[in-house]
Amino acid sequence: MNPRDRAPHDLPARTLRGIGVAWILAAVWGCAATPHPTTSPTSQPTTDATMQAFQDSGGLIRLEYPAQFTAKHDPDYVLSANADGQTFTLDIPALPPHIPDMIPLGLVVNGYKNDLKKIHPDVKIDEPPAPAVPKAQGRELRSTWEQDHVPTTELAMLLVHGDHVFIVRIVMPSDRLTAGQAVFDDIVGSLHFLK
Repeated sequence: MNPRDRAPHDLPARTLRGIGVAWILAAVWGCAATPHPTTSPTSQPTTDATMQAFQDSGGLIRLEYPAQFTAKHDPDYVLSANADGQTFTLDIPALPPHIPDMIPLGLVVNGYKNDLKKIHPDVKIDEPPAPAVPKAQGRELRSTWEQDHVPTTELAMLLVHGDHVFIVRIVMPSDRLTAGQAVFDDIVGSLHFLK
């Protein structure tokens, strides 16, 4: 299947695990990639009726996302949820063996950008100032491209915490950016690392 024929929410699955960071990190550290960790969603109650809580089965991260989003099973993500043409995902990519606590955020970001450019040759990527996420290094990216003649925007927060990379993203038609940015900011603001 041609990557351009995929739905917008399917594209980011290749972005980091496909060619990008795993290969870049493997080249830097001279190691082969390892399989994606097996995780399954664990929903938990939240005190805010407009939000629903999620914690990955590995007990690494907890976050909240809007209650109107419907989670669906997607083996490419730890969590994938949709609402109103927006797709929100959380990914914790498998990384090759490396020196503990030595994951360079710059390489993660560059690999992510390079993969986006391969999938969407017309992509434009901006780096707005990223909000601080406690206990993590992070970089925010705003990417735009044409998907089936529809302007599409992806907001992504790439985070390094301990020995893991976390990618929070939301993909939407560009004309829904204002609403999508609000959802994205709420999700990023709710992130809490558990280990």
